[in-house]
Amino acid sequence: MPSTATEIAIIPLSSGAKIEDPSSPLGKIWQSSLCTIASQKGFQRLYWGRQVESSNVIDFFVDWDSVQAHEDFNANPLYESFSKSFSEFVGGNVLVYHLPFSPSPPSSGLNPASSLVAEHLTFYFSSTLSDSGMSSWEDTFAQFKKVLEQDAKGFKASFGGWIVEELQHERVEGNAKAYGAIFQWESVEKHKMFRETEEFKKAIGPVRDACKAIQMHHVIFQEH
Repeated sequence: MPSTATEIAIIPLSSGAKIEDPSSPLGKIWQSSLCTIASQKGFQRLYWGRQVESSNVIDFFVDWDSVQAHEDFNANPLYESFSKSFSEFVGGNVLVYHLPFSPSPPSSGLNPASSLVAEHLTFYFSSTLSDSGMSSWEDTFAQFKKVLEQDAKGFKASFGGWIVEELQHERVEGNAKAYGAIFQWESVEKHKMFRETEEFKKAIGPVRDACKAIQMHHVIFQEH
């Protein structure tokens, strides 16, 4: 099991929130919030970006020493004021979960200076998925990655793992087990081009058959 736990938060921003502008009121709150997180015990790295397909939603990743390190921050007396400030630019429900990526941490490959695009995937399964079912999925996923590595022009790297918490999806009754992954591409266009190839169409079939649902979007990360 990887030692690093990555906190992942999917955050819908309030309409028109210009958090990238450090001179704006919300930009100042945003930068202060990032600094608060970065000062916590057990913090390793923080990187985030707007979703390409939904620019008013951001993917927010924090590498911690462990899930407990993040939970200790949540239990810190200062967290109440931090959360109140953070909510100033939040425009909806925030989804938060933890993922021990392999290779770990994923930030070692999510280098903003590289200008690579991250394809962020979540695969959903029944909550009753057995250990053997999980192992079978890992084999299926490994075979899919092998095709990418061999045949996908512009594909650079991948990171994945089982999400600690159970999630929800409309195609799964009750809670769902989930597997998260990051695929790195030279560009969104390179990814879209590969999706039109016969190699992709053949390889994606077993992946789709093995899970209940798939969510995907692209992100270009920046680091605090």
